[in-house]
Amino acid sequence: MKNTEEKLKKIEEYSNWLAEQLDELCISQSELASAVGKSQKTISRYVNGETLPNMWIRVLIDDCLEKRSVSDSFRHIPSKEFSDILLRLLEEFDVSQAELAKHIRKHQKNISNYIYGVEKADIKTQKDILFYFKSSGLPYNTISSVHFGTQVQLGFLLYGSNKELAAKYHFGERCAHSNSVAFLLSLPTSLQKLILDNVSAFVDDYLQENVIYFEEDISVLIDISLVDNCDGTFLSASPFYDRDHFGDYKNCMKLFWELSPHCKKVMRSELEKYARLEVPRQNKYDLNFYNHILEYYNVIGYSVIHSKKRNEPFSIKEMEENDKDKDKYIIAFEKLLDIGELTEDEVISEIKYKLDFDADDWYLWMLFVMYNRKGNGIEYLKNEMLHYVNLPESEELTENRYPINTNLMLHPQNDK
Repeated sequence: MKNTEEKLKKIEEYSNWLAEQLDELCISQSELASAVGKSQKTISRYVNGETLPNMWIRVLIDDCLEKRSVSDSFRHIPSKEFSDILLRLLEEFDVSQAELAKHIRKHQKNISNYIYGVEKADIKTQKDILFYFKSSGLPYNTISSVHFGTQVQLGFLLYGSNKELAAKYHFGERCAHSNSVAFLLSLPTSLQKLILDNVSAFVDDYLQENVIYFEEDISVLIDISLVDNCDGTFLSASPFYDRDHFGDYKNCMKLFWELSPHCKKVMRSELEKYARLEVPRQNKYDLNFYNHILEYYNVIGYSVIHSKKRNEPFSIKEMEENDKDKDKYIIAFEKLLDIGELTEDEVISEIKYKLDFDADDWYLWMLFVMYNRKGNGIEYLKNEMLHYVNLPESEELTENRYPINTNLMLHPQNDK
């Protein structure tokens, strides 16, 4: 009698467990039957507690369930736990159910059902959702101090990476951002927006299309003193500008402002000969450069409107911002500071230097960039500057500034 009770209890426990696993992993009885070589009717008997499969069949069932619960390094997450994670991710990244549904090709009702436990997400759907937040919820491949703990957890769930960090940093936990980001956040909000809207004017090496990123575990843009074993890897294609050109351009700027008024006029006229630029038709390289120069004109116009004078700091009324806006700026600045082979210090150094520019300085720097882009060589330009420094004036001029030529990009190059 006792043996019979124990057997019935075993059958009941197994049937409940099997029914729960099939429901959790979204496996039909017919799918399981096909995998273990039994009929759907036999599987139904196992699920309904009518009989207990023998040890060999149980091994086959376990093997089938294991295969369906693992995809690469990702293991299926229990529905209740996944519901909590999904709700947290939607709130943290400020993503609507409709937006997520569109990206993973589901209906909004499915997303709602996953959250409230009405419907189970299969392993592929779970993986697609987590990958969306890992890759698309932020600027491409950015590791953010704002979402640091969440990104560590997503990396662990999806790829099994950063196991030790995953034990320390949980969903929603932040990590201190770097001093470079803190400096950029200290600027007036309107100036922060100007930098982010015209990144390649403030940092000439910043050209996203010329940088190829690979998966990073941890970025060096966060405060690495708070994180163990930080490392990031990427491969950079050849940039438009060599990193030494920033120093060369600075030397040219210094030499230019040492010229006499007449020599300034002559030098700038020479530079403008190389500065006309057609709207490119097909060449992506040329289009990137054209957009790069447009950003210079944006900043020149901003400097004129705000009457920015040379070597005077910007003094602009602060725009109101909320915490979400600030978080977006932090993420964008961390992405900005992760440029190819440039260090954070090099990026900040260039931004700080250009923050002292007036409209004429911006225009002159743009002319240097265009001159170099035409293949003339910045070293040759420096030699020309040195020549003009010692050139005697042939005429007297009363002004040190000349009108900025805003028509350089409005007409095609005249080849006559």
